[in-house]
Amino acid sequence: MIEATFKVLIKFVDKLSKEERRAAREWSNEDKLAFFDLLLKSDIKQNASKELLKKVKKSITDIDNWREKIVDDLK
Repeated sequence: MIEATFKVLIKFVDKLSKEERRAAREWSNEDKLAFFDLLLKSDIKQNASKELLKKVKKSITDIDNWREKIVDDLK
């Protein structure tokens, strides 16, 4: 699901006009701008999506482990 969302974002950014891209850059903070720039770089899109997926999966695992720890502590 995350990988599919990333692909949709890439397609969306690819369709933006130069003016729309400029506006997106001007109204972005550093984090948003870095993500937007990442979506524009076609040579790293696949690697970026894989890395993003790994990080999200790790975050989900960390959250799940946190919940299990709380349940164990309550026993």
